Amino acid sequence: MPDFEGVLRQMGILHLKTRQVATLSGGELQRVLVAAALAQDTPIVLLDEPTSHLDPFRAEAFVATLASLKKEGRHLFLMVSHNAGEMARLCDRVVALKGGEKIGEFDPGSLSEPESRFLIYGNGEGGQR
Repeated sequence: MPDFEGVLRQMGILHLKTRQVATLSGGELQRVLVAAALAQDTPIVLLDEPTSHLDPFRAEAFVATLASLKKEGRHLFLMVSHNAGEMARLCDRVVALKGGEKIGEFDPGSLSEPESRFLIYGNGEGGQR
């Protein structure tokens, strides 16, 4: 089991250790919840738009931390995101969904290709390529 303070330090939130949850901002809460999962040595961590409440500086630091944790290989991260940069950096595979149905699966390195980007960001009504 990881050291809780070590996880807080690694996530850059040791200063939040004594704060009441109700006083945290959305971004602080997001990082605290991920830290709680990591401190429990959870093998699978679910992330829903993990940087949506973070300013660009903290979002970059958070993604860098997640990328480092991914390299350690102790956790599997499943992530929902519309951020191609995050997906390219953190994902091994990208699955595109529409209406709960899988419409494509590809390597994150192909996110710069128009077909992949259309699957993620297109409106699905055709003619938008």
